[in-house]
Amino acid sequence: MSIPHSWKFIHKSGFDQVVIENGDDISNLKELNRKLWATLSCPIDGVYFDQKTLELIDEDKDGKIRISEILSAVDYLSDILVSLEVLVPSLHSFPLSAIRNTDKGNLILSACKQILAALNKPNATHLTLDEVLKAKELFLNTGFNGDGIITGSSITDENVKKVFNEIVSIIGAVADVSGEDGINDEIIIEFSKELGLLSTWYDEFTDFDNGMFGNSKIAMEALVVYDLLEPKIEN
Repeated sequence: MSIPHSWKFIHKSGFDQVVIENGDDISNLKELNRKLWATLSCPIDGVYFDQKTLELIDEDKDGKIRISEILSAVDYLSDILVSLEVLVPSLHSFPLSAIRNTDKGNLILSACKQILAALNKPNATHLTLDEVLKAKELFLNTGFNGDGIITGSSITDENVKKVFNEIVSIIGAVADVSGEDGINDEIIIEFSKELGLLSTWYDEFTDFDNGMFGNSKIAMEALVVYDLLEPKIEN
C-alpha cells in the first residue's frame, strides 16, 4: 500500500493553500483533491508567471489554464526529465543534463542540440525559452520543418517535382507552417487511390480493345454504346 503524499499548507488570502516546495510535490499534484486547488482555471494574462510558458501549457489555446492542462504538462515533463526538481528554482535557462537517457528523452535532447546548432551555439549546455522560440522562426522557412507537409521548394529532383505538381493540380494542396503550399500524407494517399482507379479503368479498356471482354461490365457497356454509334461514325 502506497503512502499518501504529505502536503504543506499555508493560510493565505482567507483560505489554506498548498505550498509547492520540491519536485515531489509537483509529481504528486494529480493526487491532490481538486477542492484544495486555489482555482480550477486561471487566465494566461495578468499572472505573475512567464507568459510564453503559460501559452505553451494552454493546450486548447482558449486563453485559460485548467487543472487538466497542468497535470498534462507534469506527465509530459515526468517522462523526459531525470527529476522534476529542476522545475522548482527560478532558472533562466534549462540544463540539457536534466533530460532522461530514454528514447523520448533522447529525441528531446537531439532537438535541443539542433536548436543550439541553428543558433551557432553547438557547445552550449543550457537552453532558454527565448532561444527555442527564436529557433522556431528559423525552422519555419526550412524545407523540412517537421510539420509533415512537403512543399515544392523542398524538392530538388525535377522528376519528383513534376509528380508533386501533378498531385497538387489533381488533388489540391495544404499550407505548411510557413504558408507555402504543399502536400501531406492524406493528399498522397488520395492521389494513390485515384491513380489506382485510373489504372483499373485503363486495364479494362485495354482488355476491351484487345477483344478480351471477360466479365468486365464496363467493357460490355462500352461495346453496346459503340454498336449504337457505329452507323453515325461511318456516315
